[in-house]
Amino acid sequence: MNRSGHRGRSTAEIMCYAIYIGSDQPLPTSEWNEADRTFYVTHLTDDTRVVSKHFSKRHVYYAGSHQGCGCGFFSDPDYGDDEDEKREYEDSRADVRALVEYLNKALEKQNTLEFLVTWEGQQTEPVKRKLELCPEDLLLPEFPLDEQDFAIIKRKTG
Repeated sequence: MNRSGHRGRSTAEIMCYAIYIGSDQPLPTSEWNEADRTFYVTHLTDDTRVVSKHFSKRHVYYAGSHQGCGCGFFSDPDYGDDEDEKREYEDSRADVRALVEYLNKALEKQNTLEFLVTWEGQQTEPVKRKLELCPEDLLLPEFPLDEQDFAIIKRKTG
């Protein structure tokens, strides 16, 4: 199984979200673990280093979810009575909370981070929208970023 959690298919063959974090300081990493499907952060691979062109920060990382890719950060809060969709939404919210915690920890040692949402295979596409957010903004019921969104992440003030 590859990092995206899709057995036997490359990430370039699948339309998955890819989330990248840029940092002035080295950040802790972990690896995708199919047995323990949770939020993780890894170094870029040879295939994804091209995304660095969007970042002014020296260190760029890939952030993944319980699904093995970035898709797990995006989940519909209107799951109705469907137990599988409810469980998926709860797993998604756990990933977002872990991401927010990770970003807040990284911001203890620097003023800003950079954050890019794109599709796998489209890492060199131009940014469509630039925003400034604090980590807690990601806790909205629906993830507030979409493909080709670039955000400067700052500490929450006040």
